[in-house]
Order: sequence, then C-alpha cells, then structure tokens
Amino acid sequence: LIEGDPFLVYIDLTEASGLGASQLAFLSSVNRALLIAVLSAVIAAILLTILLSRRILRPIEELILGARILGKGGLDYRVPIHPNDEIGELAVAFNTMADGLSHLEHLRRQMVSDVAHELRTPISNIRGYLEAIQDGLASATPQVISSLHEEILILSRLVDDLQELALAEAGKLHLEMKVASIENIIDRTVVSLTPAMNDKSLQFRMQIPGSLPHVCVDPERIAQILRNLLVNAITYTKQGGSINVEVQSKFNFLEVRVCDSGIGIAPENIELVFERFYRVDASRNRMTGGAGLGLAIVKQLVHAHGGEIGVKSVQGAGSEFWFTLPIHNPLEAKTVEADRRFA
Repeated sequence: LIEGDPFLVYIDLTEASGLGASQLAFLSSVNRALLIAVLSAVIAAILLTILLSRRILRPIEELILGARILGKGGLDYRVPIHPNDEIGELAVAFNTMADGLSHLEHLRRQMVSDVAHELRTPISNIRGYLEAIQDGLASATPQVISSLHEEILILSRLVDDLQELALAEAGKLHLEMKVASIENIIDRTVVSLTPAMNDKSLQFRMQIPGSLPHVCVDPERIAQILRNLLVNAITYTKQGGSINVEVQSKFNFLEVRVCDSGIGIAPENIELVFERFYRVDASRNRMTGGAGLGLAIVKQLVHAHGGEIGVKSVQGAGSEFWFTLPIHNPLEAKTVEADRRFA
C-alpha cells in the first residue's frame, strides 16, 4: 500500500509481504531518499528564509537607526545605500531628506549669526552714545540725537524686513490683489528714483509695448519689487552707466527685466543672490549695501504672485534681473470668484 501526506510519501513494507527481497530493498531505499530529500528541502527553506529576512531586515534596521539618530539631532548621519531595489530607493530618499534638513539647519544657524551681526553695530553705536552722555563725555546735542535716531531707524527697517520675509516664506503675507497696468506701476516707481539716477548721471531707458495685457497683482508689492531691483542697479552701477527696464508678453505671463551696466556678479555667487544677508559686493556695509534682505524679500513676493524670478550676469559687465507675473484672465477670475461664492 502507498500512503501519502503533504510532506512525505512512503511505502508500508509490512503489507508488502508478497514482494521479493530486492523489491523490498528498493522500496526501502526510496523511502530513505524521500525522507532525506524532504529534510534537505526543509533545512534549505529555513536557511533561505533566514538569509532573505536578514537581507530585507538589515536595511530596514539601518533606516530605523538612522531615523532615531536624525530625531536626536544627528543631521550628519547617512544610511548605507544597498542595491537598486525598493529598499535602496528608500535609503536614497532618507539621505536626501537628511541632506535637506542639514541644509536648513545650516541656513538657520547662518541666519541667526547674520541677524546678530546686523543688530550688533547699531546697538553698539546707541550704547556708546548713551554711555558717553551718562559719563559726561558727550552732551545730548541735536546732532547726537539725530545720529541715535538714524540708528533706531536702521534697527526698525531690519526688524520690519525680517518680519516681512518670515511672513512671505510662511505664505501668510497679505496681498491686496487688483487688476493693474504694469506700465503704470513702473512709471510711478521710476519717478521716485529719478533723482538718485540723476545724481550718478545714469542713462535710463524703458522698452514697454503699448498694448500689454493687465495683471492681477498687489500694486504696492510689485512697486516694492521694482524699487528694490532698481535701487540695486543704481547702487552697483558706476557713474555714467546705464539702466534699462524692458517688458514683454510671453504666453500667459508678462516678463519684466531690469538690466544694468554695473559690476556684475561672479559665476559662483549667482545662486546666492536671493539668499538672506547676501551682498554682491562683500566690501559694502549695511550703510552702503543694505542688510542683504532685499532680494530675498523680492523672491518671496514674486512667488506669492505666482511668478518666477532669476538673474543673468557677467562679472564686470552688468546684470539682468527678470521676473514674471501671470496675465490677468477675466474668465478665469470670474470662475474663481463664483467658486468662492458657492463655497
């Protein structure tokens, strides 16, 4: 008789009395072979399971360890990258996240250091004046009071810029959106800066087509963007240089370009111009080159309007800053307004 179960098939020799000795020996050897094969298969399956589980669990354990270290502030820790499979892709994503957190932490520390540096000078000046007055070494003359007032204004502007930048980066900056003409905004901004350009004998030119579509923007914020770019152009352009403002329509956007013949930007610093506290000319101080927050604020304001911003520059030959603004679409605006009323 042949009996079987899911793991072992054998022949009961006690019921095979009618078989010869050679046949019984053959059947016995078959049973032994089947038993050895099953045991070998079970052992191999166990070993294979252990190897595969270790291969899968080890990268996961490394990721768990990395997450714990990262959570405790170890931003320099990176997990090993294993072969290109799902676990390997997860490790790459983890390291990319760690790189991003490390970069953000570096920016945070750098910002704290820069803020402290920018605050130190006016506070030291104010303290020096006040201590001199207390010690009787100086008197509160109108000139001293005026100087203290200037230092307070510098502190106030720095704090206002930092608050505005923080609100813009958090997406909480309030915008008074209106349908406006970019040409009118540029005209008003240029008029306010004409005396500064005349003082340096700068040649100014505008290239604006007569039939530009309108944009839906916060006019005061767009004027702030233009004013900042033009002030930078005036500051970094030598006596008798030139500044151009050009506007053209591209697809669904208006592109505004502010070009100058100034000192330009070194290639390695192009990507840094929109960072906080960056100055094109490192020799300039807070009085001549500002705190270095202007372009960072400009970038956030452009993004808040749904546009993009960039710069092209050749060191020693000038720079070209450009930004885009979405063209106003009346039909789209009506649809959005209807959706708001329905909601």
